[in-house]
Amino acid sequence: MRRAISKVQVVGLCAVLALLVASGGLSAAIATSPSSTSAPTACQSAIRTTYDSMDQATAVANAKASSLYSQGVASYYQPTFSSIFQIAKTVSTSTCEQQVESFNVVFVLHNSTGSIVANLVLSESQDLSILGSSIQPDHVTNGNIPKVNYAGYTVTPSTRHTIYTYATYIEYNQSKASHPSTACESMRPCEVSTWTGLTDSGNGIGNIVQDGTTAECGPSTTCTASYFAWYETVISSGGGAYVICNTGNNDTIVSSGDTIETNVINNILYSGSSSTYSINIDDVTSNTSCYAGDISFSTMTGPTWAEWITELPQDSGSDVSLAQFGTVLFTGLDFQNDSTGYNVAPYTAVQDGYYNTFELESGTGTTGYPPTCTGVVQNIVTSSMTSSSHFTNLYKQSTNTRAPCA
Repeated sequence: MRRAISKVQVVGLCAVLALLVASGGLSAAIATSPSSTSAPTACQSAIRTTYDSMDQATAVANAKASSLYSQGVASYYQPTFSSIFQIAKTVSTSTCEQQVESFNVVFVLHNSTGSIVANLVLSESQDLSILGSSIQPDHVTNGNIPKVNYAGYTVTPSTRHTIYTYATYIEYNQSKASHPSTACESMRPCEVSTWTGLTDSGNGIGNIVQDGTTAECGPSTTCTASYFAWYETVISSGGGAYVICNTGNNDTIVSSGDTIETNVINNILYSGSSSTYSINIDDVTSNTSCYAGDISFSTMTGPTWAEWITELPQDSGSDVSLAQFGTVLFTGLDFQNDSTGYNVAPYTAVQDGYYNTFELESGTGTTGYPPTCTGVVQNIVTSSMTSSSHFTNLYKQSTNTRAPCA
């Protein structure tokens, strides 16, 4: 959810070259028409079809005409349309029949200085009648935060970067979150997120479109964990949009132990604009999903890397620690590119050296905020990728994750 500079395991000369390209050392060629060797599952395609049947212009107009819109924006400035997300339930896994719970029109709200402070979400029925509204406080996106806060893989199909990576897919188990034995000082909150995303840099400092789930334990002596789905755009220099798939009435239902399938797709794959994206978070255990199409993000029209990550979500200046979570098993890894010749499996790309791994490490240190580094501890261990393009992120400890030392 929040990007940070972490320890990067760069493997081989090819990976070094990849970093040079991602940082602008080499120029990328104009993308050609993408191929279609990878694809969403049948039910994921059905979710998109249901969404596409919705009249977006009417949905936005109905939201703006509602008294709930007038009330919601009254205390804010510059309400700006952001996206529409669909909450749906799969009523038949054999036919992938979808029942729309709500279409949710999101408006970004600003303060008097122009900073994003909240989202106004207007929920509508399948016939686009207003159901209700909710305010989501913004999770401040300050770009890439210079803290160690995530672990996993970022992979590109070629160090040449003359092609783009237009889709990423993943399946994982929703791990159970709990308070660790250390590091939640004074009963502060603990969190852990799992996600996939597309980015234009393989070293953790690029623009990104991402989606996934978060587990969190509140500040209490016991942890009754809560779980939710979300999607986000992040601008490397600061800014973006963060949306929770939660309306207060119709939510993507996520619980520990559930199987989650997520994808992020640049809409050029659907003969759309390369400056818009689609996301899908599908909880195949609860048969509920969150889908958003046509998310505008002109900042990144040519993503080149796919990422699969476990993360301690942090805003700049936030005060959370890494939740204890056990093991996250990543399966079903795949990405889709703009050339049939480079639609390789993630494992193949890793074997060719076109990847970086990230392991969450933090420095031990003296008390204080932030503490002074005196050593390094490992918080999350990332395994090698198997020939089936599977890997795990293993929880080790939460020591010093509240405030990585300076």
